[in-house]
This record gives sequence, C-alpha cells and structure tokens, in this order.
Amino acid sequence: MPPRIICFGAGGHASVLVDALRSKGNDVIGYLDSSPSKLGSSLLGRPVIGPTELLEDPASIHADAFVLGVSSTGHAGHRESLFERCVSAGLDPFTVIHASATVSDTADLGLGTAVLAGSVVQPNTRIGTNVILNTGTIVSHDASVEAHSHIAPGAILLGETNVGTRTHIGAGASIRQCVVVGSDAVVGMGAVVTRDVPDGAVVMGVPAAPVEPSSR
Repeated sequence: MPPRIICFGAGGHASVLVDALRSKGNDVIGYLDSSPSKLGSSLLGRPVIGPTELLEDPASIHADAFVLGVSSTGHAGHRESLFERCVSAGLDPFTVIHASATVSDTADLGLGTAVLAGSVVQPNTRIGTNVILNTGTIVSHDASVEAHSHIAPGAILLGETNVGTRTHIGAGASIRQCVVVGSDAVVGMGAVVTRDVPDGAVVMGVPAAPVEPSSR
C-alpha cells in the first residue's frame, strides 16, 4: 500500500514538492498550514486540511509519512524543528526524487531529502537528513551537504566540497572544489565561493566576500 503523505506548508515550495512526488506516481493526501488565508483552500487539487497544530494529534490527519513544503531561506531552524516534531509524532520522513533528477547509485541520501527537477547528484556524495536540492542543482563527486541545508535552484557544488548544517546556498551560486562552507551560513545568489566560509557567515559577490550585518 502506498504511504499516506501529508505536506507541511501549502505555498510555492509545497507545489514543487508535490509535482516531484507525482512524477514518480506518489501524491499527498493534503496539507497542513497555519496561515489563515490557506485554511479551507486547496493546492494542486488537494485540500489544506487544517493548521500545523494538528500534528499534536497525528491520528486525526490519517497520515503515516510527511514532506516539508517549507523552504529554508531565513527559516532553516524552523524546518529542522518541524522535521523533528513530525518524527516525534510518529510520521516517517518521505524522500522525494523527481523523475528527471539524476542520482548516482553510490550517492547517500538522508531521510526526508528532496531532489527536485533536473538536479544531478554525482558519485560518492553524501546528502544529510531533510536537505533540499532544488531545481537544477549539481552536487559533484565526493561532495557532502549536511542536514537541514538548502541548495537553491541552479547552484553548483564542485567536487569534494562540504556544506554544513542549516546552511543556505543561493540560486546560481558556485562553490569551488574542496571548499568548506560552515554551518548556519548563507551564500548569496550568484556568488562564486573560492575559499572556506566560517560558521554563521554571510558571503556575496564574485568572488564571494563576507557581508557585514549593517550592509545586508
């Protein structure tokens, strides 16, 4: 019997996830979203069943698996917390791989990871729990991405790079081979990262350089 999957969040990222699920013959039974404007609505033909607080009574939503339709820009900690709440409630994280994605047989994908349309995951890569590899991303050989991070559309991680936990790599960014990007870091859209990025840093530009808080 196919899993009964509930999606947390009913916005744009949720629609991309559901599209990826359907490309492999899966689907969601509905969504949980606490935004007042979403309650009672539908997305891609599936209803918003209620607020995320229904997670406190998982039997009421009649699901056994979940996906997170919440992107990580500025909210990686929220994604991590919601993921842990879902697991604690007894729901299984569902790993989503779009039919058009290419994933090496030697890649190691963590639970609840999403590999979206057109992405390429090369040999000997390691992708952590609850990672988003968004549309058209490339993760080259022997690279790793730690849990709860988001690699945004079109970003490229070259060979043997490492991205830490809860980090956001912006759309179209490129990370040079063997570079380490720390945890809780942000790499701006289109940046070219040629040297290591410390934990918690924000870098932008070509080549990427640290951005002071006052100039963000």
